[in-house]
Amino acid sequence: MREQTFILKLFDFISRTVEDPKSFVEYVAAHLQNLNFFVEFFDSSLRICEDSSCRRYAIITYNPTLDIVYNSRKIARVLRDVTIRYLATRGEKKLVLLYMSMDGKRLVKLTNLLKSGTEKFCIVTSRVWNILTAFLAILVAFLSSYFSQNLLITMMCVIVTSLVMSGLSLVGAYRSSRGIDMTTSRVQIFKICVSCSWNTPDSRIKSLLRVLKGFNAITLDSINNIISLSKTFLGNYFKDFKIVQVRLNDKIMEYVRRLGVKILIIHSDSCNAFTLPVFKSIVVTTRLIATLDNDELSAVIGHELGHVVNKDFILCLLAFLFNALLVYIIVRICLTCLSLVYVFLVIFLYIILTTLTFFALFRYLEVRADKFAEKIVSSDMLALALLKVAWRCLILELERPLMLTLSKIMSTHPPVIDRLLRMI
Repeated sequence: MREQTFILKLFDFISRTVEDPKSFVEYVAAHLQNLNFFVEFFDSSLRICEDSSCRRYAIITYNPTLDIVYNSRKIARVLRDVTIRYLATRGEKKLVLLYMSMDGKRLVKLTNLLKSGTEKFCIVTSRVWNILTAFLAILVAFLSSYFSQNLLITMMCVIVTSLVMSGLSLVGAYRSSRGIDMTTSRVQIFKICVSCSWNTPDSRIKSLLRVLKGFNAITLDSINNIISLSKTFLGNYFKDFKIVQVRLNDKIMEYVRRLGVKILIIHSDSCNAFTLPVFKSIVVTTRLIATLDNDELSAVIGHELGHVVNKDFILCLLAFLFNALLVYIIVRICLTCLSLVYVFLVIFLYIILTTLTFFALFRYLEVRADKFAEKIVSSDMLALALLKVAWRCLILELERPLMLTLSKIMSTHPPVIDRLLRMI
């Protein structure tokens, strides 16, 4: 039932967000031509049949608006996956280079201004970092309760652990983005985007990328060279060339200024954004900026602002302190009436139970941040941003129910499909 609901909502979502319905239909037809389906074009419509009798079918009309009707679950599932890929890529491949304006005349490659060597650290600072923080808070509470009979010392150890973990995150952010805050007026980030057809060979894109990486600084004259090189390497696959300035929408910037939040850029090959609420900082990666357009990036920043406005760090800290109190009571009771072996067994079971509880708390906070973002940005933009970042994970959730179940229990974030069902 959930899958069918998602398919219906997904088809409705693409019908109201797709900019070029004909391009989507051509994209679908190209992806289905190698499958055992009967595909026929009619006037402003596409019919897909399971067999020649066409008792099970799907029809896509695209003039003037896009509409999808079907009575075949098999075709619907294939269309679902193709639609997800189209929404994530807009039916094209794109090569994006990030530059920063230095003097209004010259653009310098952003990655050259960011210190390298912290990419692995940046990956750790998202979901895995939340898990590690929760686990350490629980473990520290147990150890301090076992070696000390003072409840105040136990709670202080938990507070220090939480603050140290946040401090380490900030150190990692500043190591890779020292002095670069995209909210300051003197910082102007630009994206050079080269678009090509979805079926462009990867070898051509990689060859072009190797050449363009040599443009560490560009001027108006070298932009023409980049366009010429792009057309030469991509040939007939070349579609478009754009220079886009990275800007957040006015509502987001108003919240950023009101809250005094910094938006720091770090260099990483993963699409990621996370909040350092103690230091009022939101960290975004270069890959995320390159992947999302301005409205989608604004939606992600709105989500992170939700964590700041909702004071999620304070709520997590209170949860850690309450957990420390419970741990202290359990350890004191166990040490008086149980042997040391049973004490460690109780500790092990409690760590598992509490870790799952913290996972549930983190998932709740993510949903609450999504709802906050939807108040100041379009929910469609938030959904598109999530699709672009996590579309592969979404397909895995749909194809492997076990992964979906594990995401509901063993993850700090809700399943992608559940988040999208609330947005679209």
